[in-house]
Amino acid sequence: MKSMSRWGATLGIAGSAIIGSSLVGIMQVLALPQEQIVKKLGAVPVFTITDNKGAPLVASVPNTQNQGSASNPQKKMSVAGVFINQRDAQAFVQKLEKENPELAKTVRVVPVSLGEVYKLDQANQDKPNSLDVAYLPSQQQVDAALNLLQQSGKKEANFNGTPLFVATAGKDKGYLTIKQADQQVIPFFLTKKNCRVC
Repeated sequence: MKSMSRWGATLGIAGSAIIGSSLVGIMQVLALPQEQIVKKLGAVPVFTITDNKGAPLVASVPNTQNQGSASNPQKKMSVAGVFINQRDAQAFVQKLEKENPELAKTVRVVPVSLGEVYKLDQANQDKPNSLDVAYLPSQQQVDAALNLLQQSGKKEANFNGTPLFVATAGKDKGYLTIKQADQQVIPFFLTKKNCRVC
């Protein structure tokens, strides 16, 4: 149970500035209907840890938005981890095998659509005691994002959240677009290596 607490603390920190909230803000500005958002995110695979019945592995972490007091202690919230990188999810299970072998025997890494995660997150948004989602980025991609920020003159010491990479060009640093069907689209990447000109 101690490892679950440690994992919960990690999720709490990682969840402070997650890709989901970034995507929600972007999508609301674009005013896309929910169905289109789910469809666009549906092609993006992410990975979660589930039990043998398919239920996500959930950690109970302190709710940092509800500080509580001595007479009214801090409430806990339930958090499920969503890994951007499959290897990171598998590494978590391997660590769990060492720290809690009994629990590790009952879990597995499962791919899931980012669209489905977004849909679930939106459905639970205003419900009390709902399941929260923490998006866990690859440390390699966080380091790549920090490196790019430093190259551009920004002195960032850390990066909160899950980085997205987008190619820019020209003196105005406009986004590079590609033609898909009859539309111009701006491709975003979860890994720097896939964004060859970032």
